[in-house]
Amino acid sequence: MSLLSKKKLKLARLENLSSVGLGTYRMTIHNKAHVQAFRLAVKYGCNLIDTSSNYYFGESENLIGKYIAENPRKDLFVVTKAGYVTRKEQQVIASLKKKNSEALRETALVNTTTHCIHPDFLTLQIRKSIRRLNRRSLDGFLIHNPEYYLKSALPTVSREIYYHRIRKAFELLEEMAEKKVITNYGVSSNTMSMDDSSASTNLKTLVAIAREVSGNNHFRLIQFPFNFFERPNGAESGETIFDLARENNLVTFGNRPLNCHTVDGFVRLAIYEPMTAAEHSQAEKSFGNFMEFVSRKLREHGVDDDPMEFEIIAHLSKTWKAIGNHSAVDALFANYLGPFLNNFYGDIAQKDFISKRMSERDRKIITTFNQWCKKYSTQTMSQKCGEVIETLKRNGQFPLNDKRKIPVIACEEYLKKGLDHVLAGMTRKEYVEELRDFF
Repeated sequence: MSLLSKKKLKLARLENLSSVGLGTYRMTIHNKAHVQAFRLAVKYGCNLIDTSSNYYFGESENLIGKYIAENPRKDLFVVTKAGYVTRKEQQVIASLKKKNSEALRETALVNTTTHCIHPDFLTLQIRKSIRRLNRRSLDGFLIHNPEYYLKSALPTVSREIYYHRIRKAFELLEEMAEKKVITNYGVSSNTMSMDDSSASTNLKTLVAIAREVSGNNHFRLIQFPFNFFERPNGAESGETIFDLARENNLVTFGNRPLNCHTVDGFVRLAIYEPMTAAEHSQAEKSFGNFMEFVSRKLREHGVDDDPMEFEIIAHLSKTWKAIGNHSAVDALFANYLGPFLNNFYGDIAQKDFISKRMSERDRKIITTFNQWCKKYSTQTMSQKCGEVIETLKRNGQFPLNDKRKIPVIACEEYLKKGLDHVLAGMTRKEYVEELRDFF
């Protein structure tokens, strides 16, 4: 019997999960490549799946749930999260209004992000997650980035209120654990630490709250960013977050293993193939088609101005080959180019950069140009990654002569540091193939 087949026979319990789990932040049931990658990862033995109620507005959970419905005897450990109130949560908000819930008064607003961890909101989200995942209960549930409260513009932001709200959430989750609605719960935080620095979530305080809520509590899971640049703060005594986790039977999950937020900005730890001369030529043609499209739409509206006289078009013409990452491309198109283009179609309220009233021809011009912008951003990320890796090597943080793929080296290094599990986004089959030895 092979090692892989032995692993398949094991039950998906906390003590028996694959070292690298599948993070589904960017995965949707409507993307064929995502579905194929998910199925391949599970086939190879990946039994740890991480998702959230807000990932693709629930479509990530739907992807997982469809697989579970088709393979009910497959042993998977699925962790989901809740806390974000997305624009598609109108039904949830309506339910809370009907109940006259205080949850509506306990939402935190940061920029355009609404966040809530009130028991009423969490209860509704947990029920929705269970339905979407086709499960009778949840293996793991995490309060998702509760520190939004500390970053919010509420008039009375205090740590006392912050931890009081977490306590109320823990009380709910203990009740659900007793009723077998969830098996394990915890917190996913971008600011997990062992102190009370700015906007941090102190793990020692979380442990104390869980003990006060129940002497036999089900607080078992913590998740936080872990990569070459982002690590949770340790204690002054030198104790690490892993020491504290082991002392309290907590399982650690590291997210963002390859997407690093550094003092110099975002870095994606991946090297991509350079663009060919033919691709550069195709990209230039696409940009030309885009500019002709804008000129044509301006003329149709009786405007003879040069497109370059409009700030967003002038900005794009200078930067479309050098946008830092795919998220920045999406933000530029959605927040700035979208409103400009949608004026052509009378879709003032339309937020997507693709108007519903666009012809198929125009839609193709815009989406093709968008993809070339992302192709160039990939080249920018690749170059930046190369520079960062060289710096890490000089600092002794990255092996000098290791020829393996960067994701493999990174995951191995993180596990050596003490992480129980690394959560990696594997949206394509080739990414799964790279990390299959960790399953």
